[in-house]
Amino acid sequence: MYVGGPSGPGEFRLISFHLSLGIYSITFEVFLSSNHGRSYSNHSHWLRKSPTPISGCSSQRLQNRGIGRAICAALVHQFSGPLIIYEASRAGASFDLTGLIFPPAVKIYPAQLSLTDQASITALSTMVDKEHQGCDILINNAGLYYFQENITAAERQETLDVNYRGTLNVCQAFSPIMRKNSRIVNISSQSGQLKYFSPRLQTRFSNPDLTLTELDALVNEYSRSANQHTETASGWPPLAYFTSKAALNAATRILARENPIY
Repeated sequence: MYVGGPSGPGEFRLISFHLSLGIYSITFEVFLSSNHGRSYSNHSHWLRKSPTPISGCSSQRLQNRGIGRAICAALVHQFSGPLIIYEASRAGASFDLTGLIFPPAVKIYPAQLSLTDQASITALSTMVDKEHQGCDILINNAGLYYFQENITAAERQETLDVNYRGTLNVCQAFSPIMRKNSRIVNISSQSGQLKYFSPRLQTRFSNPDLTLTELDALVNEYSRSANQHTETASGWPPLAYFTSKAALNAATRILARENPIY
């Protein structure tokens, strides 16, 4: 993944960004011990290209742990600023920055964001546009994972709403304020690989002309099948997380096709 920052007035350089397997492993273990088989985090970073400070936004449930904090740490470590990061949580509270050393030109502010609340998504994108007049890079990392096959319909709906619909809603809310040559990065999962789906479903997900309306209908088809306990017989993987991430991957391809300016 790459994030960008201004190397001078009107200039733009790329910064290599990497999360090691160790970070993922530690995060996974923390989620297991802290959420009783349920993990959740969601992150959105956005950066502005101009002589003024670029800005980012991150939100996460586990406020001093997880991939969101690792993203902030990597940005701070690799880029000396000017940089503004909005780290958002559903409560709008700041997370623990203990041990994170950053230069004076880097500013980190709390913001409120819930991926299952369209009003909060709209409010954040509106604030970013008002305060910074555009967005150059949006990085979305959202994850809700129940570590068992037999979950309730409400838990299945929540998984799809966070991992797929919520991230898509953030992309659509920020899309009007994305600048030319800007980037949207959606962090997904290897669980979204189509090899876990039947050949028939693989063809439908990978259709190069797939629309967001058709994709949503496909996800709703999965939900109906899962509610009837026929999902595996119909070619779907047994965990809702897999379908949510496959849907996110497909939505990302559609957005890229429909927004070539990015």
